[in-house]
Amino acid sequence: MSTKDYLLDVISRFRVVLDAHIRQLVCFDQYAIQVEGWLKGEIVQFFDSEKLATTLDEFETEVKCGYGRKRVDCFLKLQGTPVWVELKHWQIGSQGDQRWIASDYFVSKSFGIYGDADKLSKIIDGDRYILILATKNPDYEEQGDWGKGVGRFNQNFNPLHIKLECTPF
Repeated sequence: MSTKDYLLDVISRFRVVLDAHIRQLVCFDQYAIQVEGWLKGEIVQFFDSEKLATTLDEFETEVKCGYGRKRVDCFLKLQGTPVWVELKHWQIGSQGDQRWIASDYFVSKSFGIYGDADKLSKIIDGDRYILILATKNPDYEEQGDWGKGVGRFNQNFNPLHIKLECTPF
């Protein structure tokens, strides 16, 4: 199984975990907060279970990525292939007097995914991914905003390049 196929499967299976915490997600939206630490705690437990079930060869958190003091949220080894995963939690909708849409997080160097994409681009061994949880999920009309954001990121920050592997559901 490729790392891409594995992570797409993980996203589907992790959705069950998130569905069991729907009240937290509703509160995160209601109070307009991003809680990346909560997401990381949930995914750590999930990947730990994968390691115990021997689906993963290896799983670690906060692993140095080869230069400076930079670290990556999750490091996996799947069938011998290193997999580096950064996690993001985005608050979509109103936050104070500002309205956030997904593409906002793709187009700035000071917030969003630019720093993570740049960090991952410097890793030459293995596959690299950024997993994003949006609270709340964009509705049907807003889903096109993800693709637009990816396109704007690739245009604004060339030679960095990201690909959208799945759409919000």
